[in-house]
Amino acid sequence: MIVNYIIQAVLLLSYLTVFLFQYHQIKHLRDKLTTLEKFQNIFDIDKFEKYIKFIEQEANLKLERAKTERIDKTIKASIDAISQQFPRETENQILELLQFTASVLIQFEPEKREIYLLKLPFNEVALRKIFLDHDTPRP
Repeated sequence: MIVNYIIQAVLLLSYLTVFLFQYHQIKHLRDKLTTLEKFQNIFDIDKFEKYIKFIEQEANLKLERAKTERIDKTIKASIDAISQQFPRETENQILELLQFTASVLIQFEPEKREIYLLKLPFNEVALRKIFLDHDTPRP
């Protein structure tokens, strides 16, 4: 019977030892999981993905801005070159068209001229000067 108590005591001690060992392992693993959760919370994956998308969008916008600036410079250079070549020709053509318009409108009565002048807002002032010179009697 004493042997039976000794065997039960040894088994009880072994169960207690195994229980304590497992308890410490579980506690240790719980601490590791808690640490990993805290670490993961610090580095939120969604925020990283948003940050990466933001950086990509910023890079794309910079690229688009650089392309636009380059295109703008090219267009401006082309317009400058064209405007330097043709300012006198364009000026002469505009003057010629203005003189032709004035010679046609002079044939109308002053009331009808006013109607046509309202339809020519860009040249109205110049045409009025021409008509004023034409309509004033010369001594």
